[in-house]
Amino acid sequence: MPNSNQARDEYLRGCIDRARRHPEGSFIPGVSDEVIHRFGAAFHPDNLDHLTAADMGDFMSYRHNRHWKGLDRNKTKVTADMPRLRAGLAVLLDEDAPLASRWDTALGMVRGMGRAVASPILLVVHPDRYGVWNTVSEDMMTSLSYLPEATRPRQDGRTYAHVNDILLGISDRLGVDLWHLDTLWRFVSFDRGGGSTTTPSS
Repeated sequence: MPNSNQARDEYLRGCIDRARRHPEGSFIPGVSDEVIHRFGAAFHPDNLDHLTAADMGDFMSYRHNRHWKGLDRNKTKVTADMPRLRAGLAVLLDEDAPLASRWDTALGMVRGMGRAVASPILLVVHPDRYGVWNTVSEDMMTSLSYLPEATRPRQDGRTYAHVNDILLGISDRLGVDLWHLDTLWRFVSFDRGGGSTTTPSS
């Protein structure tokens, strides 16, 4: 593939068109609004004192989040200490602090809460500000040269801030919201021979 954003973006636009026609229904109208409304409210900083283990467990379940499979592998670890989880989420969602530092602090506070859990939480609370960073999005962004290969071993806040800036740019150029951009990476994996459009995230 030509090494330019224009060529890569054109490929993704084609994937969007194909995804909308795909029988597995990669772009399901209404699902994002429902999930973002429910969990955006649950994780809103004003509600964190009332967040329950059941709320967090539901978010980590594909049955309820309708988008990310495999998050519930760490559900027991993440919900084992709810006061610490609430405190960690308060740090993660503190918009007055730099993204990189609050990411590192929050993930260090909550056992089992990696990037595949933290970035979707940011997305549902602020769907126009934060994209999802997980194995699928990273693999596809790397394979299309949006990200350098050297990014792969990292999970720190500085790298997420860089990844998020790239996701915001792609979202803006393609005219697709960040939820559906995350859906698109799974379809890109399918389109490039990686399997089902419902590839689990991690």
